[in-house]
Amino acid sequence: MSGYVSEWFRQEWVGGVNHLYQNKGFTLRKCCKEGKLTSASKGYWRFAGKGTATKMRQGGIPSDVSPMNAGRTKVEVDIEHYQAAEYIHEIDLDKMELDERQEAQDSAAMALGRQHDTVIMTAVDGGGGLHGPVIGDYISGFTLLKMQEMVRQLQARDVPWDSQVFCPLPASVWNQAIGYPAFSNSQWTDEKTLDRGVTGKFWNGVHWFLGYESLFPTDGGVGRRFYMWHQSAVGQLNNKELQSRITWENTKTAWLSNNWMGMAAKVLQGGTAGGIIEGRVKNDAALV
Repeated sequence: MSGYVSEWFRQEWVGGVNHLYQNKGFTLRKCCKEGKLTSASKGYWRFAGKGTATKMRQGGIPSDVSPMNAGRTKVEVDIEHYQAAEYIHEIDLDKMELDERQEAQDSAAMALGRQHDTVIMTAVDGGGGLHGPVIGDYISGFTLLKMQEMVRQLQARDVPWDSQVFCPLPASVWNQAIGYPAFSNSQWTDEKTLDRGVTGKFWNGVHWFLGYESLFPTDGGVGRRFYMWHQSAVGQLNNKELQSRITWENTKTAWLSNNWMGMAAKVLQGGTAGGIIEGRVKNDAALV
């Protein structure tokens, strides 16, 4: 194979991986508050406390103002790195069809995309039961009333109702929900296409969308946990976007495609008074 063809292949592979990652990964990225980097290995988010206004004194001798005492805090996190690598043998290049090459690209891109979402969901989950009353259970399906109860619980916590609330759903919950006219009919809801081509519904102030099944934590193979949260309750950051390098490995007579990223996620406002609500549903709940 000529050097020109080899060079063309190397450039096409790297470009393809980046393109696919941006379009097929990062399902949860825009559902989270972006952080700031301290260094290549650490990041942070700043928070201002809740202040209370007081009545101004009128007339008489001027006095000092009453401070709100709204605190200032900083939440920090350590960044981890993740990798997806694969060898492409030189003698196989002439035999590869375009769709076979595309399949190899998909594997690397989606492996990192899923890992990105897993890091976020693992941070949110924390083993389950950490964010106040749980809505639903592992022995039944999830109805529209339960979805409304998740919304009610979140609204009761003074969470800003500003169109920045997200809820990825397991397939059983999503398909049950779209059977309700109040959820699926355009008179009550807007259909929104999120980044990455994920179609969802904006209903009752929440962005609901179908998540892939491996995204959701399981309990004994019987039920799944899923979460609704305000964007400011969960943080994520990258110290680098997806990086790709292809090098020639002479002893293997192959190209090594090495793809990696650095990222972290952290719950910023969780617990029983925070901006996250947990839902539970039976894995194989029948639609009703």
